[in-house]
Amino acid sequence: MSVESENKKSAIKLNKKFTLKDDFPVPAIEDWRTIVEPFLKGVPFEKKLCTRTYEEITLEPLYFRSHRDSLPLDLYPGSDNRVRGNSPEGYIGKEWDIAREIPAPLAEDFNTALLNDLNRGQNAVNLVPDTATLLAQDAHIADTGSVGDRGTSLSALPCIEKALKGIDLTAVGFYVDAGFSALPLLTLLNAYFIQQKIDPSKLRGAIDQDPLAYLARTGNLPLSLTDITGEIKEVLTWLNKHAPGLKGLGVSMVPCHEGGANAVQELAWTLSTIVEYMNRLIDAGMNPEDVAGHLHITFGIGPFFFMEIAKIRAARLMIGNVLKEYGLKGNGLNVTIHGRTAGHNQTLYDPYVNILRTTTEAFSAILGGVDSLHTNTFDERAVDYPSSFSRRVARNIQIILKDECHLDRLIDPAGGSYFVETLTHQLAGEGWTLFRETESRGGMSHALMSGWIQDRIKSTRLAREKDFRKRKRVIIGLNMYADLKQIKVKESRTDQGNIKKIRTDQLNRFRQSVQQDENKRTLRLLDLRNSDKRIEAGTNAVLAGATLGDISQNVRSSAGEGVSVDPVPPFRASEIFERFRDRGFMAERETGERPKVILVNMGPPGQHKIRSDFSRGFLEPGGFDVISTQPMNSPEEAAEEVMKSKAFAAVLCSTDETYAEIVPAFIKALQTNQMVIVAGRPAESMDLLKDAGVDAFLYLGADTADFYEALWKRAGGSSHA
Repeated sequence: MSVESENKKSAIKLNKKFTLKDDFPVPAIEDWRTIVEPFLKGVPFEKKLCTRTYEEITLEPLYFRSHRDSLPLDLYPGSDNRVRGNSPEGYIGKEWDIAREIPAPLAEDFNTALLNDLNRGQNAVNLVPDTATLLAQDAHIADTGSVGDRGTSLSALPCIEKALKGIDLTAVGFYVDAGFSALPLLTLLNAYFIQQKIDPSKLRGAIDQDPLAYLARTGNLPLSLTDITGEIKEVLTWLNKHAPGLKGLGVSMVPCHEGGANAVQELAWTLSTIVEYMNRLIDAGMNPEDVAGHLHITFGIGPFFFMEIAKIRAARLMIGNVLKEYGLKGNGLNVTIHGRTAGHNQTLYDPYVNILRTTTEAFSAILGGVDSLHTNTFDERAVDYPSSFSRRVARNIQIILKDECHLDRLIDPAGGSYFVETLTHQLAGEGWTLFRETESRGGMSHALMSGWIQDRIKSTRLAREKDFRKRKRVIIGLNMYADLKQIKVKESRTDQGNIKKIRTDQLNRFRQSVQQDENKRTLRLLDLRNSDKRIEAGTNAVLAGATLGDISQNVRSSAGEGVSVDPVPPFRASEIFERFRDRGFMAERETGERPKVILVNMGPPGQHKIRSDFSRGFLEPGGFDVISTQPMNSPEEAAEEVMKSKAFAAVLCSTDETYAEIVPAFIKALQTNQMVIVAGRPAESMDLLKDAGVDAFLYLGADTADFYEALWKRAGGSSHA
């Protein structure tokens, strides 16, 4: 045997039992910390490597099996606590509905867009009426600002016919946002079902009615909560009998989410809303099982990937625990959740980055286990009625995640994750504490009326704003990595005056077409006013030519006084920075150029480059033209270069050790009136530098918005600021 063969033979021979565990022992967290802490240079571990979230939860740098083992976990999907979903099959048993909203003001435009989208991958109808429709007002008498303002105008049966023409509602999911009460709108829908011979028992989806979400968003309810509860009860009773596949009780946290609320607040107030609706409807004579079976939860889905996964999983756990208190069990604990990707982080500049934001949000919603999902168009905050292209992009986000990423083949992929399981139970614990506090204040409606909810959301929103302004949180393209060549996405707003005119003409023609049956319509409306079965009586009136306004006037003729609160204002983080970019473009149009800021690089690259790069990244999002010098060897040379530049401000970039010598000499040599800024915050020489004439210091953690305001004021006074 050759030496080569002998070596080969011995190389593959195992002389002892192979045990990976012995060769690679599992390290303890204490061992890891012992290695890491010397690199922190005296900074406390908790301050440097642990992150405090807006939910007041501390995220650790690593999670171990010990974290998960200390938690009460559902072993299998579909088991008792519902953390891992309603069903053992997950999406394999039933994929989520691609249920994108189409906010077309006119029914015929809604239908054209919907048919296009259903033929290209969308598998659900998601009908969002305008404010006039939600108030059950006919378009011709409603305020112009409420006609076509957030969705489709629907005043009479022909509108429903136009909106749903050519669509087999039994073959797709059917979702309708009915506002604070679905009763008037349901009479139109039921008349359509009868006219088109559609069996409502074959429909699946939801007709959401959620008065507290409507109150939080708009600040007003036209009826008392007692009157609304009576209408909701009637709708749920009708759905139980005729359309058991349609949920009828919405609980939406989207107004709170878009106002800046954190995940704990969303979870707590979801529970408080459920408890209030359950109690009101049970007091009105309904069974807990009948009410709970109609719950349809809607969450806004934000940018914190793992937090959103955990939020959806925690919601199922927490809602299940509440429903158990009402005596429900088994399938009665199933929770249906709809997701809507966030609008508060959408930008008008660099709009295509919005596609990436929406993609990660959709990804987290699906991994969390939503039953249906709306994905934003990239121009949603600039365009009232998105184009077919932007709708296609938004729709294809979900289609790609389903057909190319195969997320429809998953069963709770987050199950067992040390981090996600820990975060899920932390959210549930913190949410339960806040839920109990909300209940101690009288429940969700009382907490809204007192302003406590609004104050809590405002505090969270201000904390978010502070972090964006200090760049502790990043909006790509806006407060960091700005591309000044990017222009704003072109805004397109609905001409609501024209929409109202079109709808008024349509209603007048409709009135004329049914004028010969005026007596029949009047009799039907009289029946409605005296009936205890208002949906059936209202349906007959609609079939006889009654409009939504007719139904509302007769159903609500004796309704009590409504409710008013301060609404939760929507929050969009990028607005803080977009106004400065706007100023930059305005200055370009007016003067041919943006205000210039020059970076004065002192000494070799090792002395100035880090601070020079930081200063450019800090200043460009403010809309300024940031220029830079070659390395300067002396303060006098630097001053001469600045005077030639015609910049209104100069930022000196060097080291803390050199500033005491360089800066006073630079200011002394400067013969023009530039604003002088020092990059950094040299503690030992700050007083000396201020005395020498330094106007400001540019450093990590500075408030960008305040800094930009000061610069714009210096650049052009009130004409630019």
